Amino acid sequence: MLEGAAILAIHDATVSDLPGIAKVKVDTWRTTYRGILSDETLDKRVKTECNFIVG
Repeated sequence: MLEGAAILAIHDATVSDLPGIAKVKVDTWRTTYRGILSDETLDKRVKTECNFIVG
């Protein structure tokens, strides 16, 4: 292994992973589409997606 290299562990997602997955998705949408979609549309879409993922 290279010195200073990070160790990456991959596992199947579990219910306890959902909040983190939702945060990544929400942050990605906000970063990518802000300025392309209206703030109102984006905020509504992000909230809907987050509620769907987390329940």
